[in-house]
Amino acid sequence: MKVLLLGMNYASTLNSLVPGFKAHSIEVKALSFEQNRSVYNRFDQIDCVFPNSDLSFFAYKWKTIKGLFRLYASVKKADVIHVYSNLVLPTRYEQRILNHLFLKVARNKKKFVTYVGSEVRIPEMDFDTNPYYKKTYSNPDYEYSYESESCSFKHQQKFADLGFELIGTPDTLHYMNPNYFKTDKVVFHAGVAEKGTKSESSGEILVIHAPTAPIAKGSSYIREAMEKICAKHPNVRFRELQHLSNLEYQHLINNCDIYIDQLIWGFHGVAAIQAMALEKPVLCYLHPEFLQYVSNPPIINSNPDNLPDQLEALIANPEKLPEIGKRSREYYLQFHTPEKVASQLIPYYSA
Repeated sequence: MKVLLLGMNYASTLNSLVPGFKAHSIEVKALSFEQNRSVYNRFDQIDCVFPNSDLSFFAYKWKTIKGLFRLYASVKKADVIHVYSNLVLPTRYEQRILNHLFLKVARNKKKFVTYVGSEVRIPEMDFDTNPYYKKTYSNPDYEYSYESESCSFKHQQKFADLGFELIGTPDTLHYMNPNYFKTDKVVFHAGVAEKGTKSESSGEILVIHAPTAPIAKGSSYIREAMEKICAKHPNVRFRELQHLSNLEYQHLINNCDIYIDQLIWGFHGVAAIQAMALEKPVLCYLHPEFLQYVSNPPIINSNPDNLPDQLEALIANPEKLPEIGKRSREYYLQFHTPEKVASQLIPYYSA
């Protein structure tokens, strides 16, 4: 089996899948057309069409043409094509080439798409059950204000028309339109975190949060709660992770005591997976929709209303942190290692 991974490498998801397939002796290639790649994400396992730098008009066009030939060769060679989120090329002409590849060259190949969040989120479906998201969506500064039913269905119809099957995730499956996809295939996201050298303990409790999308993650609620906690407990330090390389980010996760993910959407992200891989207690809002897929997760279910009390309980009982961290690691090993996620995908590919 030869697997081709395409699409968006959000939170290093595609990059993490490559070693997972290789561990199962699956021939795999990941190809990316992403530009201005985030320093938070790793691309060392991905063949990148564009350099992560500004290009002249002609250099950009030349790279695009070469990338399309590489894509054609990769599609022709693959047995299975799996797109994460979307594969966007800059012009309608190039998009037509992409459609031709999937409809003609890859007509008899197995093709799958996995959506990862905002590209298919339907706000009205969550308003009645998630008051935190409803309030956030009405914020004029919300980073994903384009979320809508029409946007979601457009994405879904695009891949359905190209002959793709759906492999869903726990956080996006309920948005799927049955007119486009069957929804019986579910997979978790893979995450990789490398244990680095720990700094010598200072006796402080370090709490960290990465406000990559501060409105969507509820970062203001987290900041407000931590200001009160730090004022009351001199041994607690809070740090927001911003403008860091992936290496610096990993180092700080290695050395923290508590990781706060997000308080709005209702599902944990890959950053929380990385923290759990490193045996860190994680606080995150988990919507009941998520809990049907995983019973009794180690994540401390937090929201803007109860976050201060839950932080206070942890700070007051620091001896509980290692045990929670141990359960976090066990959860990671059960659901989110690259090898585990690849083992979930392979039967779908082979069916």
